[in-house]
Amino acid sequence: MAALDAMTARRLARSILEARKEGRTLRPLTNTHLLTRADALNIQDALLDLRIGLGERLIGWYLDNSGELAPLTDRMIFQTQPIGLVDPVRIDAVALSQDQASTAELIIDRVVKGGLAEDHLAHGCGLVGIIMGNPVEYEIAGARQEVAEALKQRHRELLSTELVIRLVR
Repeated sequence: MAALDAMTARRLARSILEARKEGRTLRPLTNTHLLTRADALNIQDALLDLRIGLGERLIGWYLDNSGELAPLTDRMIFQTQPIGLVDPVRIDAVALSQDQASTAELIIDRVVKGGLAEDHLAHGCGLVGIIMGNPVEYEIAGARQEVAEALKQRHRELLSTELVIRLVR
């Protein structure tokens, strides 16, 4: 199976970004493209590149229950849930900096109805953003190490300034 080319990955990423902005659903990408995990990651990276091109800054990573990562930018931190979402769900989480843990609420919005794991991954695991809470006691080092290891597989490095967001277990 041929890998998804960069132009197609960017076009698909743009369609995801536009659907999010317009508050509409998309058909699963896997309905029209035979995606591998690597293809889904390329789409997710293209989505991040588009967001950075629009002035956003990468500030952290969300680790979902399946062990997949999704990027978190500075414009994904909210005081309250944003309006115009398709199918929002709020989930308790914890945000971990280098030296502090805080409660957080993830805002997940599935702009894709149905689909495969590759659709979920390409869309950044559905992450729209987080609402930060209060400081809390939590084992920081282990969770940060888990994300650092996952990022190595993607040829990235966890910076000391980046947040790690994970679901409360």
